[in-house]
Amino acid sequence: MAMASTRTSEGRGGNTKGCSSKRKYIIFTTSIVILLHFLFYNAQEIQLPVTVTAPDEATLLLPMKIPSGWDDQGIKLYTDRHNALPNWGHREITFWHYQQYGQFWVSNDECNNKQFWEIATRGGWERGTFNIFQKYTVPNETIVVDFGTWIGPTLLFHGSFSRRSFGIEADPVAYAVAEYNVELNQNKTWGKQVSVDHGCVATPEDVPLIKMKAGGKPGMSMSGIGEHVARDRGPNAVTWFVACYTLSDMVC
Repeated sequence: MAMASTRTSEGRGGNTKGCSSKRKYIIFTTSIVILLHFLFYNAQEIQLPVTVTAPDEATLLLPMKIPSGWDDQGIKLYTDRHNALPNWGHREITFWHYQQYGQFWVSNDECNNKQFWEIATRGGWERGTFNIFQKYTVPNETIVVDFGTWIGPTLLFHGSFSRRSFGIEADPVAYAVAEYNVELNQNKTWGKQVSVDHGCVATPEDVPLIKMKAGGKPGMSMSGIGEHVARDRGPNAVTWFVACYTLSDMVC
């Protein structure tokens, strides 16, 4: 899972790649609230959402497909998992503590996290994170940008009642599974409002490419861009390069 910057003002700096200052201002002063989901798995720390508001007439341009920047290793990790996913099968789940949001289709591939969906649906995985999204996401009004979305548990959750939800994931294996899970739910009434993209959200000094390392195996949610990650395998760790973008580059 990618680590995102904690600098709440970060989107106002860096290379805008043709994004005008006016458009840039509009993005960060929109009438719709954006929740920025910062999950730092290496530190086992969850940051509260960052919210911004603005005039009703403002128009928000949201993330489009961007180049992943993955090197050969990253592309192979993604391709191998993508091709294998149909063989895993899928299931329908319900988060018991949020049954009002209905059911979700997910792949049986849990990225080497045994019984993850069973644990998550019982409320045994980051329940506080789900509570944050429920508290700050106004149904049919809030747009959510979910950094380090992993295989999509929170993305699917808030996607079922937000106005729009966008996931961003830099780990190629996790991204493959998240992409698949999003596709499985396209026929839901809210399915078209949810999407996921590959890349890393970073501060300007880390643009455009950065080396990423898997904690344990790729896709296990322990991947990071630091020198050390959880379950670090040292010289045997799987690494790849990924494209990094400032938030302003991704949303304008």
